[in-house]
Formats: sequence, C-alpha cells, structure tokens
Amino acid sequence: MNVMDVILDIESKAQAIMAESEEICAEQSEGREEELEAFKSDIKRSAEMKIASFRNEQNSKIDKKIEELGVLYGKRTDALNKKYNENKKKWVDDIVKRTLM
Repeated sequence: MNVMDVILDIESKAQAIMAESEEICAEQSEGREEELEAFKSDIKRSAEMKIASFRNEQNSKIDKKIEELGVLYGKRTDALNKKYNENKKKWVDDIVKRTLM
C-alpha cells in the first residue's frame, strides 16, 4: 500500500465519521424538538388548568357576593316597604294638609 492509498483511506474514513456525526446531530436535534414541543404542551395544559381553577374560584366568590347583596337588598327593600306602609296615611294627610293651607 502506498502513501496515497493510505491518505485516501483516511479521508474516506473521515468522511464516513463526519456523515455519521451529522446524522447523529440531526437525530438529536429532532429528538430535542420533540421534547421541547412536549414540554411546551405540558406547560400550556398546566397553565390552562390553573386558569380554569382560578376562574372557578373567582366565579364562586362572585356568586357568593351577589347572593349576599341580594339578601341585603331584600332586607333594605322590606324595611323601606314596612316604613312606607306604616307612614303612608300620615304622609298623605300631611301632604294634603300642606296643600290645602
């Protein structure tokens, strides 16, 4: 074997190693992209679940507050109606008296 054949053999083996290296890098890159997409999907799903939970919690608080305000409004309305019914005749008489004077 002469020197030129040895050099060509080394060059051939070097190219084969480079090709294999590029193939491994491409596979790793593809695998990394798949893992990244899976990670992004998991994070997105987790965030959506947290948002839904927070939304439900806030809606529960809102519903409770609306119910409390409804009860309060009902009590105040009842108090006003009671006062109106108790004083209606007196107020009408007072208005009529002032009008006729």
